[in-house]
Amino acid sequence: MGKDWGTKILDLCRSEQISSAEASDAMRDKADIIVCTSIQQGNYRAGFVQQIRITSLSNWEIHQCACSAKADCIVVIRTAVEDTSMALVGSLIARFLIQERKVYGIVIDGAIRDIADMRLGAYPIWYKGISPKGVSNERGEDPDIELSTTMVISGLAICDDDGVCIISDADFNEDTFSALARTRYKETMWQYCLDKLKWTTKKIVCESEYSDIEAVAQREALEPSIISKITELKDS
Repeated sequence: MGKDWGTKILDLCRSEQISSAEASDAMRDKADIIVCTSIQQGNYRAGFVQQIRITSLSNWEIHQCACSAKADCIVVIRTAVEDTSMALVGSLIARFLIQERKVYGIVIDGAIRDIADMRLGAYPIWYKGISPKGVSNERGEDPDIELSTTMVISGLAICDDDGVCIISDADFNEDTFSALARTRYKETMWQYCLDKLKWTTKKIVCESEYSDIEAVAQREALEPSIISKITELKDS
């Protein structure tokens, strides 16, 4: 059932272009937020996540796990060592993942380099920092560390100009689907009330006068297309 709801949630995110901000609002404290930057302004990606977790300032595990990356997934590279002074990923790994493995996007919880090449290729990449210095590519020798060599689906990522919001696969359920649909309904109403009805933000956000769509429709003579769209989202 979890996977079925995951597919429904992904379809909703893509069809409605649900943003990372909307997903964060819908999920509240349950969302995993990565504060990062998109290489290309206007990039939007929503897709299932494969995570690579590295344990040291080496990209050996990234090279290893990249061979198992699934097409159309978003690869999220996490590290136990928070250090953006050295790049975890350069254009070689990025090109391999995007061109050869056909991944849908890459999120690096750290620094990258070769950014000019990545921008030239318009790669769907999100990153935390930039550095010309790369990390080691040697395998760690600590016997107490179990290195990751496989990746599994572990959630759904929404990536855009605001950053990345990850919904855990544990939250692939009807409640999450409904929360996302309600948030999209709210945002649609907010924008319409501001742009078309010229309401104040206090009236829209604080007083929530948009919430009764039927009353608003009668009072403000809403366009049939917006009534249909909003009702569809509200009833999701």
